[in-house]
Amino acid sequence: KIIQNCIGMINVCSNKATDNPLRLLDQTNIHPSFYESVGLPDDARRMIRQHASKYSVYIQKRCSGRTLSFFEDALLHADDLPFVRRSFRKITKSDFFENLCNLKFIPSKRGKAKIYEMCTSIQSARRSHLYVGDTISCRVISLHSRGITVMTSKLVKGYIPIGKIGDENSLQVRSKWIKLINAKPPLIRPGDHIDATLVGINYDILHLILSWKVDRSRTDEHHNHDENRTVTHPVTFRKGIPLSFKASLHKWYRGDIHSGEEAEEALASGNRGDALLRYCSENIFCIDFKVSEDHVLHVQIAEESRNGQIRYAVTNSHAIYEDIDHFYVEYVVPYLKRFQELEACPRSFFGSLTVAKSLVKAEASSTRKTSWRVFCSKRNPLYIAIIICSPKICGEHVLDWPIRMEKNGWAFKVEDPQRLFSSLDELIKSCHSRLHCLKK
Repeated sequence: KIIQNCIGMINVCSNKATDNPLRLLDQTNIHPSFYESVGLPDDARRMIRQHASKYSVYIQKRCSGRTLSFFEDALLHADDLPFVRRSFRKITKSDFFENLCNLKFIPSKRGKAKIYEMCTSIQSARRSHLYVGDTISCRVISLHSRGITVMTSKLVKGYIPIGKIGDENSLQVRSKWIKLINAKPPLIRPGDHIDATLVGINYDILHLILSWKVDRSRTDEHHNHDENRTVTHPVTFRKGIPLSFKASLHKWYRGDIHSGEEAEEALASGNRGDALLRYCSENIFCIDFKVSEDHVLHVQIAEESRNGQIRYAVTNSHAIYEDIDHFYVEYVVPYLKRFQELEACPRSFFGSLTVAKSLVKAEASSTRKTSWRVFCSKRNPLYIAIIICSPKICGEHVLDWPIRMEKNGWAFKVEDPQRLFSSLDELIKSCHSRLHCLKK
């Protein structure tokens, strides 16, 4: 048994009416100090201490990743909470259990079995961890015209009201708030991480004040103003905290572009290396940059929170970047260099894969020699492959070996993916040895 922050209850079920529930509890991973606060008889404490040395106690530790959590008296698994992870710290003695003085056993009859529920007040546990005036991080669950529903970092559901009932400016405040959430793209979305200040605790729900700043001039030109304004009362927005918002403040962001075709038209008259940023879906952006006169590359990046900081990750790799500029230097610039090397290759082919295979096959059948091309898809420049046909080794069959561009060179995608070649010529030379291996 693992007690999750001692919020909730543990059911001890006995099929025999004569069984002592404490004999079942001593088989769980609960430290004796936990029962000290319950007020058990001395013989029960001695019985538990006899078995205490055989078991360990684990408490939940907060950290980034995934974990189990309580949400409105129900246990939820970590798949729905991506900002915490399952991690437990082994303890032998803890004041945490000794301070739980409100625990008690409640006997109840459900069917033939005797069930003893060891309960603790959820609201008492909340009050022991949250105090008025605390600033806590929250994750937005839902938005509506009168407020925001959030999940706090303490795994407690909270509500942030917009405006005050009876306030003269309440109608004006809500009208500004509705314009804010209806913006294109919206400045705040479900899933965003924000900071809030606790102003009151109710039996049913927590009342919070949102503390968050937003750039004053929210346009595509992105004038840099560090001034803060109170958009709603008592709501103040803070720049750069929520996800799907920091990237939209970048100078490359284009809110009027929604597809790859529109991005290609916008970059048609630009130079090599020009880029723009557009919104795709929740926490997902796409960077479109021009690699040649006829090619525009589309790369999706995910905006995510790592240890309280917003970072970016390419959706088809495990690389992490601090910001958009870091992504451009570490990903786009090396790709431009590799692409120039690809264009300089005399046997490079840009177009359709079917046409490339037909060309190589026809050339090999006429000369009876090995024919090859470095193929790059015109629709998706990320797909690059060596198309090769050798009548002596593979007959009329055409082989395609996908390759990928790396920061420091080239590599095969399938076989030996860890080996890097400093140049495209070295990778092409290695293809001859691969052909001989197929012959053997």
